[in-house]
Amino acid sequence: MLTDLHKTQRLGSALTFLERYHNEGEDFLDQIVTGDETWVAYVTPESKQQSMEWRHSSSPKRVKFKQTISARKIMCTIFWDRKGVLLVEFLPRNETINAASYYTFTNVSPFLIEKAISGTIGTVKTIRKMRSGNLFLEVSSSNQATILAKLQNLAHLDVTVSPHGSLNFSFGVISPADFLNGSSE
Repeated sequence: MLTDLHKTQRLGSALTFLERYHNEGEDFLDQIVTGDETWVAYVTPESKQQSMEWRHSSSPKRVKFKQTISARKIMCTIFWDRKGVLLVEFLPRNETINAASYYTFTNVSPFLIEKAISGTIGTVKTIRKMRSGNLFLEVSSSNQATILAKLQNLAHLDVTVSPHGSLNFSFGVISPADFLNGSSE
């Protein structure tokens, strides 16, 4: 059951989406990436070859019990946009989903990262994962650099924006830990 606060937040989000769609048109829909997780039941049945055994012709046949489909489950996380599936990941057994599993860049598709960033600040010149695990972003306009700098205030990210030496480009570095710090609210 949704509280009045949750209903108000959902209404605000819906109005924001409608306003952005009105202003940006079909391009806005290309920027939306959503995700969900679900349990997937699976069975790895024993093959005929695996179940074969040597026995005497007069000995009784081995009784095989019916396997239940819900015997094993694995957590599946999936991200998609309006054109199709972007990323499907299966959580290893005996692990739980927490903030760290959502916000590490090591296992996330570079395409998904680019979609998320371009949905926030528009198409950027360069996005690279650095050895440290941080993201390196190079933007091509001062407006994008300003939006990137505002991420520090809006999403509580530690974003460093520095001017590029040539062609008036700017770049920023976002650390995976910054997403963890920003998500604790």
